[in-house]
Amino acid sequence: MPELSFIPTIERAFGTLVAAGTLKQEPEHFRVVEVLGFAPEGRGEHVWLQLEKRDTNTQFLAGGLARVFDVPRAAVGHAGKKDRRAVTRQWFSVYLPGRKTPSLRDLGRELECDVNVVAATRSARKLRLGAHRGNHFDIRITQFETVDVQRLTAQLSAIAQTGVPNAFGAQRFGHECANLHTAVAWFDGGRKPRARNVRSLTLSAARAWIFNQVLHERIRARSWQSCLVGEWATRNEDGSTAPTGPLVGRGQSRAAGLARALEDEVMRNHASWMAGLECAGLNLERRRLVSEPINCHWHHDAKRGELRLRFGLRRGEFATALLAQCIDTEARSPQ
Repeated sequence: MPELSFIPTIERAFGTLVAAGTLKQEPEHFRVVEVLGFAPEGRGEHVWLQLEKRDTNTQFLAGGLARVFDVPRAAVGHAGKKDRRAVTRQWFSVYLPGRKTPSLRDLGRELECDVNVVAATRSARKLRLGAHRGNHFDIRITQFETVDVQRLTAQLSAIAQTGVPNAFGAQRFGHECANLHTAVAWFDGGRKPRARNVRSLTLSAARAWIFNQVLHERIRARSWQSCLVGEWATRNEDGSTAPTGPLVGRGQSRAAGLARALEDEVMRNHASWMAGLECAGLNLERRRLVSEPINCHWHHDAKRGELRLRFGLRRGEFATALLAQCIDTEARSPQ
């Protein structure tokens, strides 16, 4: 793959941006609540904790729980990885067979980070990645300005009604796309990362990059919301079908016709990455091309210079990808 200058932006589906603002000026401006979609049994050898963390990395917190409860890191589970610069509520599980639930009164102090216990219960199961249904977001864009309120309203209305391109957010690629540069060194240079977590991040980023390139072409062709001839579609809850794109791995694609031709054209430009992902043992999967926000609402406070958005997303979907379709937050926002 000769191109080393990665620009992790996606084609805009709703025209030119007419608004700009600051994202995450403070952690409280980006709130996330994880939605499990089920209730723990209330008994079992795993203690489940719903924690509200502020400006704290999920992996750091999981490691802290292992230290505080004196268990191996593998004994701690969580369903999703939440933003660090944010206030987020998410569930963790800790395997404590034969042990009573310890006192949680001073957990935040023991973890040495800004964390509060919201709820505690038990389950017979460890909490696995991807076990949750989705996330609810409450986002405040500060220092907000728009040059065309009517057009912005039209863009937000279209997003609420029809959804946005289901792109992977820039955070998947690492700071300054470090994960993608590691992929170049691995797949094109043969330098495999030693650390398991680095390998995992690299594989995930490479898959996401290829998917985003396919999605980019579908947006340009104005077919990201509709099924092409030969489309390998997924079924919605209402019985309708939705187009999908590839998450590269081993296996034969079931896409055909126009859909397969477009995907093959993108993949020809990533031959070494395709081979590397297959050799790494990943299996071919599909991902929706459309992210449909749930109960999307917004309020523009011109006097305070603020736009507030509230919406839900399925697991694996990025709020930042939604925002990028209607608001420029890149120039002003903290990194």
